[in-house]
Amino acid sequence: MINARRRFKTAVLLLAGAVLLLGAWCGVFWRWVPRVETFAAEPGSVSDQAFVRLHEAAPGDDGAALQKRAEAILSRPIILLTEKTNRAASGDPHDYVSLSIYWWPNPITRRPYLHHDGQRNPEAKNYDASKLTRVVGEVETLAAAFTATRDARFAKRAREQLRVWFIAPETRMHPHLTFAQMMPGWAAGSRQGIIEGLPLTTRLPDAVAQLPLSADERHALREWFGRYLAWLRHSSAGQSEHARPNNHGTWHDVQVASLATALGMSELAEKTVRKSLQRIETQFLADGRQPEELRRTKSFDYSRYNLDAWLHLAALGKPFGIEVWHQRNARGASPSTGLSYLEANVAAWPHPQLARPRAQAPELRKK
Repeated sequence: MINARRRFKTAVLLLAGAVLLLGAWCGVFWRWVPRVETFAAEPGSVSDQAFVRLHEAAPGDDGAALQKRAEAILSRPIILLTEKTNRAASGDPHDYVSLSIYWWPNPITRRPYLHHDGQRNPEAKNYDASKLTRVVGEVETLAAAFTATRDARFAKRAREQLRVWFIAPETRMHPHLTFAQMMPGWAAGSRQGIIEGLPLTTRLPDAVAQLPLSADERHALREWFGRYLAWLRHSSAGQSEHARPNNHGTWHDVQVASLATALGMSELAEKTVRKSLQRIETQFLADGRQPEELRRTKSFDYSRYNLDAWLHLAALGKPFGIEVWHQRNARGASPSTGLSYLEANVAAWPHPQLARPRAQAPELRKK
């Protein structure tokens, strides 16, 4: 009996040791490092012409509140991509790097990380995604405050931030997202991280268009965005993301069409929006359900998120007379049908959803 217990304990210890060794091995060797691909700026993107606004100027918020937020930004330090504790696998501080938000440390071995869909890992705040969001938000605020007040201090600070992040060789970000949404122990970057470029492509151009940039600044910014656009379209990661049948593919179309519009490349913008209509055929069932998004643990949120992308495409297609929002597939469904399905079921959502839907039907229709 005693020998049996000893053998059992020995087996348990050996098994535990094997698990730890396997975990350590995974953390060292199961780490795919993507190849950095670089491209010249997309033809037609580089000039000293002003950026084209993507959206009509919306009614501003309270002028005093806007000015107060802009004043607060003036008292804070410039945001630097190159000042970081967590670098990309390349070791280059100019390479943007972020953590895939639904990946968590293995509770036994720490690495490789484990996937928990819909559950955000707070470690992600320690990477570059939060910096990028802040940069775009601050430049937006400063540009809006300058437009409202004509206070040159706000334009000066916005231009300084743009120069540091996109232009100055010592501190600028390389124009790619190769190392976005890395998964420790598995991959040093992933194609789905491209979706983190949305603030750059859908929000920042409008802010830039409001600022009194010099010809050299406009030229340099257009070159950066032209190179990023080329990477989006031609890199292996960009092409893989474009091929995705869910919201990732839709948002890739939004990024390409948005940048093409902002850079005055109307032909590419129109081509991208027209081609995006093909996605409607597979993304929407007859009643408006979006099967690719219903696979997720937060299926309501992702169904709505994909509809947000279609709203962007509808706005981008409007100058070309392209009907997007009510474009129907062979089942008779359209993005509009998708919204109607969300409105009809928001009160008792019949699909996986970790948390209750945050929006009520009237709020959805405002979108």
